Amino acid sequence: MKYPPRYAATSFTLAAALFAGVVSPAVVAEAATAPGPAPAGEANVVEDHPPIVALDEVRPGMKGYGLTVFRGTEIEAFRVEVLSVIHMSQPQRSIVWVESDDERLRHSGAAQGMSGSPIYLWTDDEAETHEPGEGGRLLGAFAFGYAMNKDPMIGVQPAVYMRRVGEAIDGRGAGRRLADHRGAGLHGRRTLQQLEQMARQRNTSALGRLQLDAARSLLIDGPEAGDALGEARQGSAPGALPTDGDGGDVRPLLLPLSVGSPEVASLLRPLLEPLGLAAVASGGPAPASRFSPVAGPPPEGVNIDELTLEPGGVLSVPLIWGNVDWAIAGTVTEVLDDGTVLAFGHPMLGEGVTAMPMATGHVHFIVPRLNISFKVSGSLAVQGAILADEMAGIAGRMGESSLDSFASAPVSIDVQLPGSEPHTFNYHVVDHPLLTPTLATMAAIESLLAQHDLPVEHTLHLAGQLDFSDGHSLELDSMMVGEGAFGIMLEMIPPVATMTQNPWQNLHLTGVSLRAEVVPEMQVAQIVGARLDRDRLEPGETVGVTVWIEPWGRPIEQVRTQITIPSNVPDGDYRLSVSGASRYVQALNRARPHRQHVRSIDDLREAVQQTMSVNRSAMYLTMELPQQGVAVGRRELAHLPSSRQAMIHRPTTTVATPFNQLLEQVVPMDVAIEGERSFAVHVREERGRSR
Repeated sequence: MKYPPRYAATSFTLAAALFAGVVSPAVVAEAATAPGPAPAGEANVVEDHPPIVALDEVRPGMKGYGLTVFRGTEIEAFRVEVLSVIHMSQPQRSIVWVESDDERLRHSGAAQGMSGSPIYLWTDDEAETHEPGEGGRLLGAFAFGYAMNKDPMIGVQPAVYMRRVGEAIDGRGAGRRLADHRGAGLHGRRTLQQLEQMARQRNTSALGRLQLDAARSLLIDGPEAGDALGEARQGSAPGALPTDGDGGDVRPLLLPLSVGSPEVASLLRPLLEPLGLAAVASGGPAPASRFSPVAGPPPEGVNIDELTLEPGGVLSVPLIWGNVDWAIAGTVTEVLDDGTVLAFGHPMLGEGVTAMPMATGHVHFIVPRLNISFKVSGSLAVQGAILADEMAGIAGRMGESSLDSFASAPVSIDVQLPGSEPHTFNYHVVDHPLLTPTLATMAAIESLLAQHDLPVEHTLHLAGQLDFSDGHSLELDSMMVGEGAFGIMLEMIPPVATMTQNPWQNLHLTGVSLRAEVVPEMQVAQIVGARLDRDRLEPGETVGVTVWIEPWGRPIEQVRTQITIPSNVPDGDYRLSVSGASRYVQALNRARPHRQHVRSIDDLREAVQQTMSVNRSAMYLTMELPQQGVAVGRRELAHLPSSRQAMIHRPTTTVATPFNQLLEQVVPMDVAIEGERSFAVHVREERGRSR
């Protein structure tokens, strides 16, 4: 069969560049104002490009064909016939509906991963003489569908709209700037809200929620969050066709992201589907010995160096490469003679200006399902960069000059599982404001599950460093008891999202180095009782405390400790509490609310690090004292005279915040502590004594 001409473009393999991590910092163009879509009769106004089918030429019954990859890298044709044209389905937008009698599509229906498959229409004369794959003019891209549809109906995005996406990237090479992550703050808050919902469903312990609660107070409840949660969607593909559902609405197809294990896919789906991505399990992670942007050998007979992006071929967007190959899969719609690649026919993430790698790929197979089928695919070699991501599709540019348009962060994880040899896993994660926190976390989870599942009873110790641009970093040292892989999401996504999606400075994740050790026991104990030696004390006096804890699977134990009441505490009634790390952080934030008031990136880093540094395997004795101080921002002025405090803290200002001192006693333990016990304590100075 003679397919339509594929316009000249340079192809090359960048596996070595990706492997070495030499991609420069992400740079993209200043957002340009794209021209508005053309009316239906102006489909051929773009000069110097091959002619396309004008919308006012399309009528029901016209025949043609589409191109896509069903398996491997071979581009195959399938017949189509026009059902109808729905004009102005959106403002100045029209959509063409076609159907196919191809047996493969009748079996699978519209499949995620076919987004962008070019649809060509014949003239009446061509329809009589041509076979699928021969002749015709480009109509547009396979883009929309219905879930649970009995017949293969295809919504086509007109090519005229897609070509305007390609025009939007022209001239951006001279005005590039670092991709700004700060605009992703709304999605960061929604990610945390989705994590909260998942944590409730899993009945996550207060200890497991420690990082999540801290990030929520900074990213959602903080003064800078404002009313953004009620604003319109940002950066997501509205109404993308979900993996499940009744299919009552026409929507863009989700773009499949082939991941390793079913557990990883299930953890990812709630976070990615609002963005228009569908996490699908491909059967397991890549072998631990591999470190290559190709997660397996190419299909038989495929020369990676000779394969290039062409209409109907797989367009892969690598997200993680190294010991695994995670890539968004779609289809090339058109390649123009200047190296511009048009694909998908609907948004990838819908952010306008973008900077993502663009690669060739292959299809392992199509999984036919009753609701919506999908392609399981892999990436092969990077050809350039995607620079525009708009409602009508994505546009990229092939050539080595586009390599500095995207960046990646190295991720290294040492894993020690019970009964197994230690393994080191290495990855690169694409730098993207909406995806990086989740991707870096999932790389850690894939490493943890690469050898075998975690024991039912386990404790995960996670330590290491998270590095960001401009020299910022966070130290991680935590323990999670019985939370499984989800515990890593609770530990990593909140701090990374908080740092990279802050309103003050454009930060990027530049590196992750972690050590994960799994112990086959539940290193946790519940406080079941406590007793004070006495509850009537004098200032300066030390009182003994007995605490009974019940370690998981062991008899109740007794812990003996003590706490000293400061000598300058005024007479009064107080409450002394014994608790674990999570209740301690809550008490600290109640006493010192200014800890959550951040007005700069340095304040934010300090606030995040304070929570990350709390010792999980400790018992905390706390008592809130009445001596008030005043904090200006996060700076504590604890010993000012009361007259000065009153002058600084006025009802007409929010700069200064009053706070109470918190008496603290830390008791190191070898297990995490959950629960709390509190006592009423009466402090009275003995008559006749002076302080």
